[in-house]
Amino acid sequence: MAGFPLTLSVDARAGIALSAAALFWSGNFIAGRALHADIGPATLNLLRWSLCLAVFLPFVGARLWRSRRIVGREWKLLLGLGATGIAAFHTLVYLALASTSAVQALLLLSLTPSAILVGAALTGGARPSPMQWAGTLLSLAGAGVLLSRGDPAFLSGAELGRGDLWMAGAVVLWAA
Repeated sequence: MAGFPLTLSVDARAGIALSAAALFWSGNFIAGRALHADIGPATLNLLRWSLCLAVFLPFVGARLWRSRRIVGREWKLLLGLGATGIAAFHTLVYLALASTSAVQALLLLSLTPSAILVGAALTGGARPSPMQWAGTLLSLAGAGVLLSRGDPAFLSGAELGRGDLWMAGAVVLWAA
């Protein structure tokens, strides 16, 4: 059994990595919901990313050091991405999880691809093709079915809570 991970095909390793990413991503929402009463959103976010740094730095530290000129040249972009995609997004997610369920937050997160496409189109960052718009409409319809629990009348009587609004803000930040 020595060398077992090396005997996996590239496709198998990719499948495992993608599955692990989805598990860790959704697990983050569950952990955030479970810990909301004990740890503040900003502290939880700092702890999460500190743990990630400790785990991944040994694997990427040397490459990061070799790329320091590029990092130095692109520091403004990296700072902007870190502020919106790491600091603000996850802090808003943890704020949302204090007053909405992990499932509801993840369902609202399903709106993110559509928000990215619409944002890119509105800012002139991209000119989505008709196929991309069709995919976005299909994605929104699927999110609508999930959020309405299959009952369109549910949406007309549903009220967005504070956590849902925080999560919507997080989706907008991620799209940015």
